[in-house]
Parts: sequence; C-alpha cells; structure tokens
Amino acid sequence: MTHRNCINAIILISTLTLISGEAAAISVLGNLRVGAYTRTVEFEEPVNGSTDNDEQVMSAQMKMDVTDFDAKNDAFVIDLRDKIDSYGRLDTQNLKLDTYNRFQVREMAFKRPFEYNKFYFTLGRFSLIEANVLDNDGAEIGYRWSKESRISFFGGVAPKDVITPYYVTPNTSSVNNAQAGLYYSYDKKNGLERSIYTNNAIAMGPTYFITDKKSHTYFYHMAIWNINQQNRVSSYVQQDFAPKATLRRASLSHSYFNPKFQTNLSLLQTNTEDYLIQQDILDPLPPSGEQFVRLDLRHRMFNFLSMDYFASFGKREADGKTQSEYALGVILPKLLSTNGSLRAQYGIRNNYVSKDNYIRGGYDYWNQYFSASLIHTIMKQEYEDGFENKRQISMIDGGFFLNDRVRGSLAYQIEKDDKLSASAFFLMLGYRFGNGAVAPIRTKPALFEEI
Repeated sequence: MTHRNCINAIILISTLTLISGEAAAISVLGNLRVGAYTRTVEFEEPVNGSTDNDEQVMSAQMKMDVTDFDAKNDAFVIDLRDKIDSYGRLDTQNLKLDTYNRFQVREMAFKRPFEYNKFYFTLGRFSLIEANVLDNDGAEIGYRWSKESRISFFGGVAPKDVITPYYVTPNTSSVNNAQAGLYYSYDKKNGLERSIYTNNAIAMGPTYFITDKKSHTYFYHMAIWNINQQNRVSSYVQQDFAPKATLRRASLSHSYFNPKFQTNLSLLQTNTEDYLIQQDILDPLPPSGEQFVRLDLRHRMFNFLSMDYFASFGKREADGKTQSEYALGVILPKLLSTNGSLRAQYGIRNNYVSKDNYIRGGYDYWNQYFSASLIHTIMKQEYEDGFENKRQISMIDGGFFLNDRVRGSLAYQIEKDDKLSASAFFLMLGYRFGNGAVAPIRTKPALFEEI
C-alpha cells in the first residue's frame, strides 16, 4: 500500500469509526495535533563551510481510542504521525540538504485492558512504558493478581522505521531488532497523601540509536513515591548486562513541599546518546556521558516576595571536564495584576570550555484561558583561548485553553551574540474529538509561580 493510499484508508476507517460511535454505544476519543518549528541561524564565520544552519519542521499526529464495544472493555488504539523536515535529508552527490518526509504508524493495536480484566493482552504495534520500549510489533500477555500488582510478558520486533532517528534514512538491515522481556508493575494509592507507582523490567532489544546496531539485555526501573503531602521520591535506572555491563541512565530525586519552602535535590547519569541529541553545532567537545547533582530551592518569605536558589555540579566521563553553576533569583507575585508575576535571576557558570555570567528577567501572566511569558537574558562568556562572547536572548511564549477540546501553544525567540544571529518560532494546535470522557474545563487560573 502506498503512502497516500495508507493515509486515505486510515482516514476512512477513522471516519467510519466516528460515525458508528455516534450510532452505537461505542466510545471514541482522540486527539489531533499539528505543529510547526522554524529556526534561522547566520554565523559570523563559516562553520563546516557554511554560514547558515536553518531548520524547518512540520509535524502532525492523530491518536484515537475506540472502546466500550464489548463486555471486556476492549479497545482499539491508533497513533499516526507525519513529519516533514525541509533540511532533513543529506544529498551526498550534490552536497546539499533536501526535504525529508517520514510517515509513521506509531501505534495500531487491539487491547484488553488490565484495569478491567485479570488476564489482559495487547496485539499489534504498541508501546510499553512499563519496560521502556518505544514500539513493539508483536504481543503482550499479562496477569493482574491484585488491584495494585500485575506482571506481563511481551515479545516481537522493534519497527525499523521507528528505531532510527528522524534525520536518518531507515537503512537498518543489519540491526538486530528482536525484543522480548517481562515487567512487574505496582500502583497503590492511599488517598491524596500517600501513593507509590513503580515499574521494573528485564528485557532485550535495540537501543533506538542508529550507531549501535546490537541487541542489549537490560534492567529497567522507575518509581514515584509520594511519602506524604510534603515529600516525594522518584528514581530511574537503565542498566545494561549485555553486550557489556554498563549503566546507561539513572536518576534519583527528592522533592519537598510546604507553604514556605519547595526543594528538589537530584542526581543524574546520562550517556552519549543524550549528549548527541542536545549537542550544539558549535560545541567543540566530543560526545560524552555526564553525571550531575542539582539543587533547587524556593523560599516564600512574604506574600509579595519569594526567593529562588539553584546550584549544580557536573562531570564528563570522556575527559573528566567539570561544570558548576550557581544562581539566585527573586519572584514578585501579583505585580501589576493578581494573575501576574515578575521574576529576575543572576547566575554564574563555570562551563566545560568557558566561564559564564548571566542575568535574566521576565514577566508571567495567566488566566483561565491562556498564559504568557516574556523573558530576556544577557550573558557574557569567557573562553579558555581568551575569546569573549556577549550574548542576548529574548523569548515570548504562551499557551491557550479555549475549552475541553481546543488548545495550543506558541513561542518566538531571537538570539544575538558575537558568533551568530538566530531566530526561532514554534506553534502547536490541538483538537480533542469523540464522545468519550474528557477532563473537566478549568474554572479558575492556576497559581503560575507554584507550577
């Protein structure tokens, strides 16, 4: 089936499902999302032979659940995505970047949900967050032996058009994409104060990173533990056993809340994949795993004044280079408006290759239907070779919530320093459709400074 025919068929199926959902007792609930991101960059000096590094991406997603068509509360789920990257394909013959379009069926499966059945299963293409599996073509079979506990086995293959990054053509013939494993999930709630949710899995499969085509055997763990109203502990571990024993990712954090203080202390271990995803084109360092410790503290001194404190320390595994950052901020709530907040921050950062000083100021406004923020940052960077870079960044972003079906967000940023000039724009629109249950409409604005 061709790309266009596949899309037309899915649209027809979706339309018929919606019509039948209105005529029968079937519940249909879905989301449509469209988004656009564009960024233009002009370097003062050529980088890799070019003074430009522009980005232009458009994306669309449709996710739909069809339920309540039998006594078992079975469901049919669909998640379709399309992405057009104007500079996403490298033409090696003409040495230029061409438009790249990739359509993905991220999820299309029949599910017997664990919420209503002791024996549950999934057939088709689906994700498994319980085992940290992005996508699986195959089956899952599980058993729920209590309200809180369940265990499940799964097997199949990782879709090769999904395990490759969007900027890589899915030439994955040599990738071992078989995957299988089991997981244990526990979810216990004791009112609003105490709860624990954890997933633990032993599995094997690809790493979803195109330069690593081997199958990995790994242990995966995540947990969120609300000890009481004031304390929350969360943890995350992904430990590989084969082809070699290595800690790929890990995090541990503790959060504390009360009317006067909010704190978060976290430890974080990342790997080369994470560094590559966020690496800037001007970053001269080779990709490396990193280790971080971070502390955030907010002190509400008075009704009209709160103080923010931040400290972090990081180290690269590849070369031992270190990074540290310290910042002090102030928040003035209800300034100019009961739904407004002014904030300012000063920070110093000993980066891997530079020493930075920055000052940041902004204003936030929100109400029942939308929120907006305006932020301006001034930064000075002193590099090891004596080069001094002065940088300014201005950004405005916001979100709107019209009703229980229509929402969206947008942002615009401009950046200028001694190395480059850049601007970026982002827009996302979402629409919720169907006759299934939806979340209630907000009746009052949230306290923005407490989010």
